Amino acid sequence: MSLEEKIMDREVTARLEGKKEGKAEGRAEGKTESKIEDVSSLIKRLKKLNIDSKTITSSVHEDYDSELPLSTINRILEKEL
Repeated sequence: MSLEEKIMDREVTARLEGKKEGKAEGRAEGKTESKIEDVSSLIKRLKKLNIDSKTITSSVHEDYDSELPLSTINRILEKEL
């Protein structure tokens, strides 16, 4: 294999790896967006039941702690008020 072929092979490999990384990042972002939509919907339902904000925050944080930070849950709650 010539030097030119090796260089081209490396460039193609690098592009393919970049695409894989991009797809993985896209999937992760999609999952996060989906969780945010789920939490937003849950908060809306809980607010309709006249549940206080502190209880909502606590409940949602328990259920989504490993997936969404408390700061994100609080922002969603503030948005839904």
